[in-house]
Amino acid sequence: MANRAIQWTGKTTLAFSLTMPLMGAQQLPAPVVLRVRALVCDQAGVSRETLIEAQRLASFVFQEAAIEFLWLDGGQSSVAESDYVLRIHCCFEKLNTRLHRRTVAFAPAGGRHITVFWDRIRTEAAAGSHPETLLLGYVIAHELGHLLLPPGYHSPHGIMQDRLNYEDWSRVRRMSNLFFSRKEVSQMRAALIGRSR
Repeated sequence: MANRAIQWTGKTTLAFSLTMPLMGAQQLPAPVVLRVRALVCDQAGVSRETLIEAQRLASFVFQEAAIEFLWLDGGQSSVAESDYVLRIHCCFEKLNTRLHRRTVAFAPAGGRHITVFWDRIRTEAAAGSHPETLLLGYVIAHELGHLLLPPGYHSPHGIMQDRLNYEDWSRVRRMSNLFFSRKEVSQMRAALIGRSR
């Protein structure tokens, strides 16, 4: 299989964290969980099961950062009730954008809206023989990261990597993780705290 890269406008790392408290050492308090409401407007007809699993995966990526997402149904909630808006659009070609043809999603840094192209997710998932839920969940987490990190931010490793090729996705399936770095976690938490004031 040719080495094709998915552009999502992420190389994986496997991070193990094993901490053993020293005798008599004080444990640091757990960070306050920051809650974020994301309105999901599914304009592509993604199955409920796929959407719920992708949301669960995106939430899992943010869990280590102590950021918790509440996913609001676009048919039952309003934009005014949400902090961010996730729009799943059916067709890349219909939007007439200047984005690269391999782009699966985009989110303007510092904004509130994410657009995911369901047809591109399905095509890329099928080409790499990966579950659509896996790709959709990680793409949502990556794009939410763009909303909380500096403009144009990408990392050489982890969830915020610019491109992720099919070999990387194979490793992700075995490891089941892509996460944010400590620096990214600090920046995102600071951005959320700053916006809540």
